[in-house]
Parts: sequence; structure tokens; C-alpha cells
Amino acid sequence: MKQDLQSMTIKMRRGEFSDERTSGNEKGVLVGMYDYAPQDRDAVNNILLPHWNEFAAALQQFTPAINMLPDDCESVFMFGNVQLNHDAMLLIKEALIGKPFQNMSFTNNDFGNGAPLGMSVEAILDIVESNKHLRKLEIDRNRIGRDHIEKLCSAVHTHA
Repeated sequence: MKQDLQSMTIKMRRGEFSDERTSGNEKGVLVGMYDYAPQDRDAVNNILLPHWNEFAAALQQFTPAINMLPDDCESVFMFGNVQLNHDAMLLIKEALIGKPFQNMSFTNNDFGNGAPLGMSVEAILDIVESNKHLRKLEIDRNRIGRDHIEKLCSAVHTHA
């Protein structure tokens, strides 16, 4: 996990995308982590927090690379199987605010039981509302409370 996060951070600092798909003409930043035991979650989050901080700082400076993509290339941000503590989630959310990704995906993150462990629904809503370039939003295999479903539908429906 740590090495993957460091590698993505280094690539973004160079203005490079961590994922380039030739078949779909997409370039993006794909963050995927494997699950770890629930009893280890706090320890892993504490160990990774400095790396999430570095990743978020690199992501905040990544807009010029996204803007340099050719018109026929789609920018993608995918966040899957990631469990974050609140501090790390806020870092990533702030880094994604206003980023001109055209396609964003939040898959298999845990939004349940009151404490966000991935990207919270509120954070995703803030990100969507700040992104005028967003054309596709995918939220898949996440536990989302009924009260948030209406908010998500409204945000997508009113999005420019």
C-alpha cells in the first residue's frame, strides 16, 4: 500500500498519470487498496497518513497536467477499496475540490455507520459541486444511507 501511494505521488509530481489506457483513450489517477483486517485499520491509517498528505499535496498541484490532455482524451480519477480515517479523507477531498476530472469513480469504499472510512457522501457532494468538467460519476458497491441517496441524486441532476 505504502509503495503504491508513493509511486502515484512521484508520478503526479512529475506531471504524469498513474494510469494510461490506450483502449479507451483515458488518462487518470487510480487509487486502489486492498482490504486489511478491521482491527488493524487505525494502525494502517496512522502509518499511511503522512503518505496521504504527500499524495494530496501532489494532487493539488496536478491541474496543469490534466489541462494539457488532448481534447479527445478523458481525465479519470478512480478511488476504490480505500478505507480512510477522517483526517486522510479531508486531505483527499480538499485536493479534489475544483480538479477538472471528467470521470470520477468511488467504488467499494465504506460510508456506513456514521463514521466515514472512505470518501464520505458529503465529501463526494462537495467534489461534484466544485467540478464543472465532470461528465460521469460512478459510485458503486458502497454502503450509503437512504438520507444520502436523495442528496446524491439531486447533486447529479442539478450538476451543470
